[in-house]
Amino acid sequence: MSGTPGNRTLGNGTPGMDVFLRRREAALRKGVWVIHAASVVHRGVVWSLNAPARHGDVMRLPGWLFPFDELIGDGGPDAQGFVAMLCGTDGPGGRRVIENLWIADRKMAAEIALEAGQVEALRWGPELFTEDLW
Repeated sequence: MSGTPGNRTLGNGTPGMDVFLRRREAALRKGVWVIHAASVVHRGVVWSLNAPARHGDVMRLPGWLFPFDELIGDGGPDAQGFVAMLCGTDGPGGRRVIENLWIADRKMAAEIALEAGQVEALRWGPELFTEDLW
């Protein structure tokens, strides 16, 4: 890892979890949608794991129920994307609650992450990858 504590990146330029969490918290304070987790849709079911899980990790979940070759053959799962969330406050004391969860495909997730300031630039074109975030 390189950088100062609280602003570290992995040696390959991938942000570390502390960078992801700091950027996500800053975006949530602004009250905008943020990317929260990687997701995969398979047979109409959304599978998701929180960061630092990658899409390959998420694909292992339905792999326990379905043949893995079904998940990786013919283009993989139905859709790879991200769980986006919008938070607000509820009641005295400013207790934070999740107001909404939304499943975004990779292109929509890229727009959300850029607008929220979670990423400064995309590494691989118009789509977002977990490596852009954490």
